[in-house]
Amino acid sequence: MVKRAELSQLIQWRDRLKADVAREQLAQNVANGKGDGRSLYIRFH
Repeated sequence: MVKRAELSQLIQWRDRLKADVAREQLAQNVANGKGDGRSLYIRFH
């Protein structure tokens, strides 16, 4: 349990947790067939 921490440590912790959540959401989107959000394919008829 964290009782006291420097602000810079808390900011680093927050950023690491945000990155973890983003990675998990990306993996879930790819697993559900929604892609990774980086590629966009367009088909012209």
